[in-house]
Amino acid sequence: MNAPTQGLIERLYAALNARDYESVRELLGSEFVYSDSAECRQLGKAAYLRELKQAAQHVREHFFELCVMCNSDGSRAAAEYTVLGVSLDGDEGGNYRLIGGAFFELHEGLIQRISQHRNLTHSLVPGLLSQSD
Repeated sequence: MNAPTQGLIERLYAALNARDYESVRELLGSEFVYSDSAECRQLGKAAYLRELKQAAQHVREHFFELCVMCNSDGSRAAAEYTVLGVSLDGDEGGNYRLIGGAFFELHEGLIQRISQHRNLTHSLVPGLLSQSD
């Protein structure tokens, strides 16, 4: 386990939970690339942050049960998490709780790539607002 890399990934998810996009920006490298399991690809920090901000207008996500694994030199990492999504559009049917994971490439202490994957097969959770985590 590489403690600096683990800490960097944990700071990323803490910033995402806080919607602290400036802190997210500071963790991303100059050649940053994001992709997800739906094959949507965002190149660069600005496009990724724009996508985060746009999604935040419709859903509030909270990541928890985070487990981070790293290779010995800290250049690669993986994280598994549970994400709770609550619709901000008043559509309780749009709420979800699902398991996801992400793979990371790091260079010079910054995240260069995030490849995110989520299990979307059973993502809708009616009555989610009454659950507590």
